[in-house]
Amino acid sequence: MIMRHMHLSAPTVWLPRLSTFVLAALAAGSAVFWALHLSAPAGSAALPAVDTQPAVLTDTAAVVRALGGAAASVSVASPVLASSRFVLAGVIAGQSQHGASLISVDGKPPKPYVVGARVGEEWVLRSVQPRRAVLVHLDATGQPPATGGTELVLEMPLPSALNGKNGLRPP
Repeated sequence: MIMRHMHLSAPTVWLPRLSTFVLAALAAGSAVFWALHLSAPAGSAALPAVDTQPAVLTDTAAVVRALGGAAASVSVASPVLASSRFVLAGVIAGQSQHGASLISVDGKPPKPYVVGARVGEEWVLRSVQPRRAVLVHLDATGQPPATGGTELVLEMPLPSALNGKNGLRPP
């Protein structure tokens, strides 16, 4: 028996070619996904949660009165509340603790402050050091105390590349 030349129509030829291409692309995509997923460090899978809610201010005098205490004996712990208000973004420090720093107040964009400048309503920048700024709380007269006083130390976080991962040590 002699076979005649078989003629295939265009849709019949392209359907297997197209389906083979789609399956090959899906297989390659799956291989790339799993290669990237399995080679990623274990700690990079989940990002840390960031609280975007503003801090809740509590009227401590009202709480003391409600619990039966005298409101006059209440002292507000401003350093604890203040530590969540300020974020150190950058420091330019000299050898004699003079310089400037970039500080973000209450979630606003950071602004530059020189040593001795008022930061917020009740704090003054006392000194700067590499990766650190020291704020001091104003006294009752609105002046920074000469020595002592309530201090708040702001430290810059380590960059993610220098936090001990990838074999690098922090400075």
